[in-house]
Amino acid sequence: MNNVMFSRVIGMGKAGDIAFKTFTGVLGVTSIYLGFNFAVNLYNGISWHNAQTKLQKEEARDRDI
Repeated sequence: MNNVMFSRVIGMGKAGDIAFKTFTGVLGVTSIYLGFNFAVNLYNGISWHNAQTKLQKEEARDRDI
């Protein structure tokens, strides 16, 4: 009886180990994905802000003429 219970515990340990490795792998991939998207969005936001600033300067220059 004890051997049967022990083998089930070992089987659950392997399943838990696989589940944990899968979970941590998914967390790693998600972290890389979110980090990449953050960098892209930051670049796009800075580009947009610079374009707006340039547009405002051009409009101010046109009003002064």
